[in-house]
Amino acid sequence: ADGGPTRNRFLMQFQADCLNVAVDISDIEEASAYGAVIMNRYALGYWKSFEEVTARRKSKGIMMPDNEIQPKMNAWRDGWKKSIDKLMNQQ
Repeated sequence: ADGGPTRNRFLMQFQADCLNVAVDISDIEEASAYGAVIMNRYALGYWKSFEEVTARRKSKGIMMPDNEIQPKMNAWRDGWKKSIDKLMNQQ
């Protein structure tokens, strides 16, 4: 995850819980500009592979999903999916 919302630990934990995956928080909050620099340097031959670029990436932390609330998250996700299906199937 990157961007300003990474400062909100609750949001990062909520994403990890909703998706049931680890959320790796980038040490660079505004990654869009950094991505442009990476692509520029890659195009100019400064880096020869994306592996060189990814080796430079640092993490500010990893939020792990909370297994204790997964049953509740699964129920919320199922309700969300039902709502989306109902909306999409309206005539």
